[in-house]
Amino acid sequence: MVKIVKNYSQFNEDILIAAILFGSGKDYSSFFVDVGANDGRSWSNSYFFGLLGWGLLLVEPIPKYAEYCRELYAENSVVIVEEKAISAKSGFVDFFITDEPNRDLLQMGSSLSVDGVPFGLKSIVTKVETLPLKDILTLHNIHKNYAVLSVDAEGHDLEVLETAGFGEWSPIVPLTEALELFSSPSLIHFLQIIFECSPLLFQSLSFDQGSQQGLHQDTAYVVVDSPLHLAACWIALEDVTEGAGELEYAPGSHRLPDWNFGRDRKHWNPSEDGSDIHNEWAIFLVQEAQKAGGTKKFLAKKGDILIWHADLAHGGTPVTKPELTRQSLVGHLCPITTSPYYFQYNPKRATLKKYK
Repeated sequence: MVKIVKNYSQFNEDILIAAILFGSGKDYSSFFVDVGANDGRSWSNSYFFGLLGWGLLLVEPIPKYAEYCRELYAENSVVIVEEKAISAKSGFVDFFITDEPNRDLLQMGSSLSVDGVPFGLKSIVTKVETLPLKDILTLHNIHKNYAVLSVDAEGHDLEVLETAGFGEWSPIVPLTEALELFSSPSLIHFLQIIFECSPLLFQSLSFDQGSQQGLHQDTAYVVVDSPLHLAACWIALEDVTEGAGELEYAPGSHRLPDWNFGRDRKHWNPSEDGSDIHNEWAIFLVQEAQKAGGTKKFLAKKGDILIWHADLAHGGTPVTKPELTRQSLVGHLCPITTSPYYFQYNPKRATLKKYK
C-alpha cells in the first residue's frame, strides 16, 4: 500500500493511475514513459512516480523544458530524458517555439505548425530531432511490461500511439487524449440531455488491457464542486472477449447511501483520510453488490459506449487470458456549469476550449 500524500497531475491522473496499478494484481515493471513531459514537474503525470523511485523516460521536444527535466533529475540514474519529438520517421522537424517563456507550462503555445501558435504570439523556429517511440524504447532497453505510457502531444497523440510498438510492449495503463472519439455527435447529444447543458470533458484515460481494478465509485477520485454532477463514458476500441478483464458494474449501486470520507466529503483525500477508510469503503461496495445479486459484465463490441452515473460501482474483472487486449477509452465529464476541483486551486488552468 502506497500512501499518497500529495499529487501533481492536472486532473488527479496520478491518483487514478496509482489506484489502477496498485489494485490490479498485475506484474509490471515500475517504469513510466511520459511523452510530452514538459518540465517534468508542473502538472506532471509522472513526477509522483519518480518520487517513489520509479524509472522514468521523459520525452520532451522543447529544448528549454527538456533541460529543466535534466536539471530536475540530474542526480537520478534511473530517469532518462530524450529531447525529441515522436514521429513515424526518424529525422528532424521544424518546431515553432513561442517567445513567451512560461506560456507552455500553462497552455501550450508552441506547435509543429506555425498556424498552431496562438494569435498574437511570435515564434522561433527550432529544429527538433524525431524518432518513433518504439525506437526510443528499444534504444534504452525498456521492459516489455512497463507500467504506464502517458501521452500529451497536443493533438498528435494518435501519431505517437501508432509508433508505440503495442504488441511488443504492453504498458498496463496507456494514458492519452482522444477528443475525436469523445466528440461523437451521439455521445454529445445524450450528455446534453442528461446534463441539460453542454458537457465538459476534463479527464480521459486509455487502456490496452483490462485494469483489474476493484469495485469503486468515481466520486471518490474524480472531484467536481457538485459531486453527482459527473458522468463517465467508456468507449470500446475493439470487441471485448471474456477473460480479457472485461468491465463489470453493480446495478443499482448508484443509489447506495453517500460514503463520508471525512468532513462530509464524498471524495477520498489520501493525506487527510489515510488508507483504512478507503479499504472499508471498498469492502462495503463489494458486500452491497453481493447483497443485490452481484455484478454484471459488459462484453462490448467495437464502438460501443457505456455511460454511467457518478456513483455507479464498477471495476475490471481479473484477466484470465493475458494474451488478450481490452483496448478502451474512459472519459470523465460534467456539465459546463460545474467546476472540476482544479479550477478552484489554479484558475490559470481553468481555460475552456471548444473542440471543433
